[in-house]
Amino acid sequence: LYYPWLSLMLLLETIGSVKEADFYLRKIKETEGKPLPVWLSFCLEIEPGHHQHPRLLSGDSLISAVQALSESGHLDLDNRIEAILVNCCDIRVVALALEELRVALAATNKQHVIRTGAYPNAFSVPPPGAANHTLRHFDSNITPDRLKTRAVEWMALGADIVGGCCGVGPEHIEALAKLRHNDDCNDDARAEKKELSSSA
Repeated sequence: LYYPWLSLMLLLETIGSVKEADFYLRKIKETEGKPLPVWLSFCLEIEPGHHQHPRLLSGDSLISAVQALSESGHLDLDNRIEAILVNCCDIRVVALALEELRVALAATNKQHVIRTGAYPNAFSVPPPGAANHTLRHFDSNITPDRLKTRAVEWMALGADIVGGCCGVGPEHIEALAKLRHNDDCNDDARAEKKELSSSA
């Protein structure tokens, strides 16, 4: 339930399957009122101790998920999906996820229309053979500076939305906010340099 007159956008997050995404997107389309921008964020699984390609909790790949959304018409402009993200996933799988999103969106000719990004959690991954693979602890190695460094890598892969989910605190977000500040400063510096060059 949402109130279009009070909302600026809709965030569908921690989506675990294409079926779940399809359900919510259809319900949004059926709702009366002004269409709102939608950010759709998938939750990815991680196999302890394994290097793997990103998969939704349902087991579907990101590429097949984006393809299914496209075939269902959900990526059409009138459906207002402005961004596809990944969230509450392991920090180590984000780069591969962004690469797959870029490939998937390019295949549907939406790479310049739909934004991408990520906001992973700060949990540790249980080692192989652990008694309980679902028991997660905060990973003290995911410091604000480390998250910031990773975010720079993600932005180089095309992400323009970065953040954090479970276990990510205010100090992490403060570090990420400095990226935007630095980017703004760099833009100002480039503009000033251009202005000086043209006046010389």
